[in-house]
Amino acid sequence: MAKKLLYLCGALQAAAAAIYLMMLNTNGPVTLLGYLTLAAGACSFVAGLWKSPAGRSWPLLLNGLSLATLGLLYSFFVRRYPVSLAAIALLVVLMTVSMGALAFVVSRTTRQWIFRLAAAAAFGFAIPFLSLAFRWITLQPGSRLDLIWLAAYFGFAAICLPALAGRVMRPRPA
Repeated sequence: MAKKLLYLCGALQAAAAAIYLMMLNTNGPVTLLGYLTLAAGACSFVAGLWKSPAGRSWPLLLNGLSLATLGLLYSFFVRRYPVSLAAIALLVVLMTVSMGALAFVVSRTTRQWIFRLAAAAAFGFAIPFLSLAFRWITLQPGSRLDLIWLAAYFGFAAICLPALAGRVMRPRPA
C-alpha cells in the first residue's frame, strides 16, 4: 500500500511540475497547485508512517510534512496574505534534503550507483533554493526563474520518488 501512495505522490508532483511550467506564461491556478501539493504531502507522510519490514522512513515523513506545508501555504495563504519567496524556498530545501537523504539511505542498502546520483542531484537542488531564500540570487521582475527551478525540482521528484518507492519498503538486509 505504501508503494502505491508513493506512486500517487509522484504523479501528483508531476502535475505540480506541469502547473509550474504553465505559470511561466500565466498567473496559473495557485489554489489547485496547493491542493495537489497538499495531497502529495499527505501521501508521502502516510507512506513514511507505514510500518514496513524496514521500519518507518523519517526522510519520507519530513518530505511529506514539508510538502503538505507548502500545499497549505498555496491553498489557504497565498491569495489572502503575502507569503515570501524565502518561506517557499526553505520548504523546498527541506523537501530536497529529505529526498536526498532517502536516496542516500537506499543507495547504501542497495549499493546501486543510480541512487547515489539521485541523492547528489537532490542535494544539488538545495543550493539554488537556499540562494533564493537568503537572497544570494536576486530575481529581476518578471524573470520567473523561481518557477523554472520549482518545475525542475517537482519534475525530478516525480521521477525519483516512484523509483525509490520499491526500494524504501523492502526489508533491510541482515
